[in-house]
Amino acid sequence: QYDASRRRLEQELSTPSATLRIAATPGPKMLRVAPMPALTRRAAAFCTATSGRKGPFATCALAKGCVWGKAKHEGWEIPVNKTAKRRLDAEVPRVTQVFAREGVAGLMRCFPAQIRDRSTLTALEGLNADCHKIDVFVRWTDGKIIRPQIVAFQDLYSGKILSWRVDHDPNKVMVMAAFGDVVEDYGIPRHCLFDNGREFANKWMTGGAPTRFRFKVREDDPLGVLPLMDIKIHWATPAHGQAKPIERGFGDFARNIAKDIRFERGIYRQPPRRQT
Repeated sequence: QYDASRRRLEQELSTPSATLRIAATPGPKMLRVAPMPALTRRAAAFCTATSGRKGPFATCALAKGCVWGKAKHEGWEIPVNKTAKRRLDAEVPRVTQVFAREGVAGLMRCFPAQIRDRSTLTALEGLNADCHKIDVFVRWTDGKIIRPQIVAFQDLYSGKILSWRVDHDPNKVMVMAAFGDVVEDYGIPRHCLFDNGREFANKWMTGGAPTRFRFKVREDDPLGVLPLMDIKIHWATPAHGQAKPIERGFGDFARNIAKDIRFERGIYRQPPRRQT
C-alpha cells in the first residue's frame, strides 16, 4: 500500500495541472491556481521519499527545505511550498500521508476513540491495574530522594480505586499485596486487565496463562494465583495507554494530588530562591 501510494504520488507530481478540486467542499467548486511546474521523475521520487520519512522530515515544510538544496544543485524546477502542499493534500488522502510518514501507529490515531459502555457491567466483574510514578519527590527512610511508584487496582464498572500499594519501584510483591487487599475487602473479580510490565506478568500472579507478552509460556509452569482462582486474564496492548481505563484516573493523580499546595516541593514547582 505504501509503495503503491508512493508511485501514484510520483506520477501525479510529474503531471502539471492548473486546477485543484476541493474534495471537502460539496458541489463542483474548483480552486484556480497557477500551473505547477513539471517535475522530472527523479525530482519527484526524491521529494516523495524525503517527505515520507519519519523524524525530522515528518512534515512537508521540513522535507521541502531538504529538497530545495538538492534542486538547486541538480537544476530541478520545483513549485513553492504552499502550491506543492495544496496539490499533495488534494490528490493524496490524509490517511495515506499519515501512514507513509508515521506508519501503522500514526494511522490508528486518525480514527476516533472508542466510547466505553459500562452499562452491561456489574461491580467487581472486572478490574484493571497499572503502575504510576507520582510526580512528587519523597525522602525515604533509607535516605533516598526519589519519586515513588504506586500500583492501583480499579473497578471497571464504577471507576473506584479499590486498593493500592507504594514502593520505590514496581515489583511483584506490591502487586500481589494490592491484589490481596482487593480480595480481602471486596471479593474475587471475574476478569483482570493488566499492563504488560514484569510486575504484572510474573508467574506468581499469572503462571499458566495461555497468552502473555512477557516470559516464556511453558506447559509445566505451576498455576499462578489468578488462574487458580479462575480469574480470566486480559493483557493490554503494549505501548497503548488508551487500552487501560485506569490511565484516566492517573491523570487525576497528576492534576489533583501531585500539584497540591500542601506538598513542599513537587516536580512542577521551582526550588526556593536563596535570599541574599
